[in-house]
Amino acid sequence: MKKRLPLHLVLLILLVPLIGVIFVVVQTPKMERDAYRNLESILALKAARIESWLQERQGDSESLSGSENLALRVEQLIQHKNDPLNRRLLSNRLHLLLRSYGYLSALLVDTQGNLLIGSGNHRDIPPLVRDLLRQTVDSKQVLHTDLYREETGHTHMDWIAPILAKTPTGERVIAAIVLRINLKSFLYETLQTWPTVSESAGSVLVRRDGNDVLFLSETHHIANAPLQFRRPVDTPALPAAAAVLADQPGIMRGWDFRGVEVLSAYRPIAGTPWRIVGKIDRAEVLAPMWNTLLWIGGVVFAAVVVILIVLYRLLRQQDYAHALEVEAEKLKADQLLRNFYELPFIGMAITSAETKRWIRFNDRLCEILGYSVEELLGKTWEEMTHPEDVSADLESFDSLLRGEHDDYSLEKRFIRKDGAVVYTLIDVRCVRKQDGRADFIVATVQDISERKRAEIRSERLKSLYENLVKINETLLHSTDDKQLFEELCRIPVDNGLMSMAWVGSEDPETRRIHPTFRYGYGTPYLDTIVISSRADLPEGRGTTGTAFREQKAIATNDWRTDPAMAPWKAQAAQYGWKSSACFPIFRNKKIHAIFTVYNQEPNFFDEQVMALLTALAGDVSYALDGMDIRRALMESEEHSKLLLESANSGIVGLDVQGNITFVNKTAADMLGRSAEELLTQPMHATAHHSRPDGTPFPEEECPLYATFMDGQPRHFAKGIFWRKNNSNFPVECWTHPIVRRNELLGAVVVFQDISERLIIEEQVNSERERLRNIIDATGAGTWEWNLSTGKAIFNERWAEIFGYTLAELVPFTTKSWEKFVHPDDLQLANERLQKHLYGKSDYYECDVRMRHKDGHWVWIADRGRITRRANDGSPLIVSGTHLDITERRQAQERLFQSEERFRKLFADSKQPLMLIEDGHFIDANPATLEMIGFDSVDEFRGISPAAISPEYQPTASRPPPKRKKCSASPRKKAATVSNGNISRKTASISSPKSCSRRSASPGKR
Repeated sequence: MKKRLPLHLVLLILLVPLIGVIFVVVQTPKMERDAYRNLESILALKAARIESWLQERQGDSESLSGSENLALRVEQLIQHKNDPLNRRLLSNRLHLLLRSYGYLSALLVDTQGNLLIGSGNHRDIPPLVRDLLRQTVDSKQVLHTDLYREETGHTHMDWIAPILAKTPTGERVIAAIVLRINLKSFLYETLQTWPTVSESAGSVLVRRDGNDVLFLSETHHIANAPLQFRRPVDTPALPAAAAVLADQPGIMRGWDFRGVEVLSAYRPIAGTPWRIVGKIDRAEVLAPMWNTLLWIGGVVFAAVVVILIVLYRLLRQQDYAHALEVEAEKLKADQLLRNFYELPFIGMAITSAETKRWIRFNDRLCEILGYSVEELLGKTWEEMTHPEDVSADLESFDSLLRGEHDDYSLEKRFIRKDGAVVYTLIDVRCVRKQDGRADFIVATVQDISERKRAEIRSERLKSLYENLVKINETLLHSTDDKQLFEELCRIPVDNGLMSMAWVGSEDPETRRIHPTFRYGYGTPYLDTIVISSRADLPEGRGTTGTAFREQKAIATNDWRTDPAMAPWKAQAAQYGWKSSACFPIFRNKKIHAIFTVYNQEPNFFDEQVMALLTALAGDVSYALDGMDIRRALMESEEHSKLLLESANSGIVGLDVQGNITFVNKTAADMLGRSAEELLTQPMHATAHHSRPDGTPFPEEECPLYATFMDGQPRHFAKGIFWRKNNSNFPVECWTHPIVRRNELLGAVVVFQDISERLIIEEQVNSERERLRNIIDATGAGTWEWNLSTGKAIFNERWAEIFGYTLAELVPFTTKSWEKFVHPDDLQLANERLQKHLYGKSDYYECDVRMRHKDGHWVWIADRGRITRRANDGSPLIVSGTHLDITERRQAQERLFQSEERFRKLFADSKQPLMLIEDGHFIDANPATLEMIGFDSVDEFRGISPAAISPEYQPTASRPPPKRKKCSASPRKKAATVSNGNISRKTASISSPKSCSRRSASPGKR
């Protein structure tokens, strides 16, 4: 014994570092593998979210670039920059993009980068964006910048969507929309968040910039890092440098820019030069191992010290008499066994090979199993073993008794006194009798619950990451709420992560939450319970009601001990649920639904699980908002189609053969055909085949056909189209080619029936000529005064009357008027003008004296009246004449006759003249009364034009249809115009109210 004592001492002393080395060697690779696996899973999820985000932004831009309706409006804006309606529609479209997708700004610019319309606070166009704009114009493709930094320190990323107009030679970029991304709202937030609690873990975005690695996002340790902080790319130990040099995902152990050893993973972002790099300090990863090693080392060291003390005492006992040697050996063994039993870190026991009951055990085993010494003595290890582990343990134990082996080791679960499950690692050895039969069994029991829980948590997180990836894929492809919520409930249950999941919404009237989508084990439970969002009811104080009311994620990890779950505890116990969690789902920043999941394990919803599921609920909310936005855009496109269908101009779409592919109702009505009759028919042969005299109109001379040949838009102010009944009507027509990717696809024809306009133009020209002749014959000067702007317009004769040229008097203001008018006449003239403007006289009339250029006074007959009013009825324009009446003042009779003739110009005109105010006649000359058969103007006043007009204007080939008579009285004589002739007939004339139906349909007159 004494000879081998030094060896034993050395072995005992080396036992502590040996155990530590073995533990470190075994645990370090495992913990590093777990860390790498977590880093890879997190980076895969983040990369998928960033790639999806980039695709959505690309899709937004391509949708804008491909919108023909938007291109048409932009082209109209460029041609008519002061059109307020078009500017407002485009501004609303840009504002919708900002509000729906969270862009910082949306700018409509021309091809030189000049701002046309902008929405948002950032309206500058940096040089980098201007350069990219030129590339967009050349390539006609949607392009985007990389991340860039402005002089102000702000980091941006812009998408440029070209607006393409159709030309004969192909598409031409006429403008572009610049979308500025809010990086902080998604990209930087995604990079900075980490799903687990960690002091050093994080992710950054990098790319290669020459011989440097350029950091594109914030880091934990360097302020203001984006696009400024860089490191040499030839630094092999730097994970960011390795990332930019690799094209595939990878892992490595290296040193970050702080000089700290880290574990790192990286992967490329598809479609970009970016690399996402995730890292965690190696010291943080290994910290739990070192803590455990410290405890193990301390315990083993204490045990070694105890053993050394025991050995020391045993050596001293050897000095006693040889007679006591046997007793000393026995005491030594007993003491050694007692010391082992008293070790605090491991349970030890001796059990009977026959009864399987505990014979002897230490306090640590009682602590592990939760029983007192007296209670444990009455138990067998078999009845305390988890039911699922009994068979495997019995098989190993029976083979031990049969002598097939002397020991075995396995992991098994015990059921503690409080019902909790404890995971253990047991080492069993059989002590046999001389005949080989088992005498008793010695077992050591080590509590490995924490390790198993860590393994389960790791597997759980891995499964949860996989579910998140699947659900995010569903989010990208979901087209409606039903599909989205059904997959949200199904995936975590089918993958075994949850027992049951459901999505519910609140009834605003009863404030009860009703499940609308459900999946998993125990769904009938939802039909038997009541859940409320009211805090004053017990049914509203559970996790679901509280989460809905407070709009935050809430979990209960033990239904058995949570008093808030009392209303549902009995029903839930039937399905074995131990924990549940609820997550609010938002839509348009308002709570929309609640997502609830159940699990049969207590304490399932830890911080990491809650963080990941909360992020999932946020992704679902984001997807719902995206669906709403896409639906709004579709409705906007549908609204544009309705606008085309409701336009008062005929609109026809043609393919390259000239066949009709689209026709709106107005065009079909004007052509006297249905839309079905017109579709697929050749436009020229259908409506433009002949000249007004009936001779054929060759297709090669047709401007519509010419547009297909050279792709140039055309406009002809006067042409004719033919109806189905072989009648024709005059039109003003525009043709615009449809071009996509330099390919001519067809043309759009827009036309208007100008029959009424031509008649009016002829009448106006005739009247204008007649008035010009009258004015020239009378030698009158004319004036027109705009009361809103103060601007006055005169003819040359007006200036000649008092000896000037018009150029000498322009500008002529109220001060000029006071200067030229005789002081004795000025006040009277102003009073009569004000009297007319205030509606107290029908005309402004005043004879005034104005100073001639050579100094004498010239008598002027100043006459005028309000000829145009503003929308509110206030006077806007006053028109009148000046007549030189100097000579006629000497002959009152001649002056009276001239004045009377001028005043009766309206009354004596043989041309029917009518005045309309607010939709009703207020005056008419005798020619009008004679034409329509009225006896006096008083009978004519107050009647609307609809009351004396036929419902349909007559045509050359079709007599006017009979008009339904109004029931009101009295009956008066009226006249209609047919084929240019005036004919009398009896028609019912009603008051404006009784004929409101006709008045509401002016388009039919």
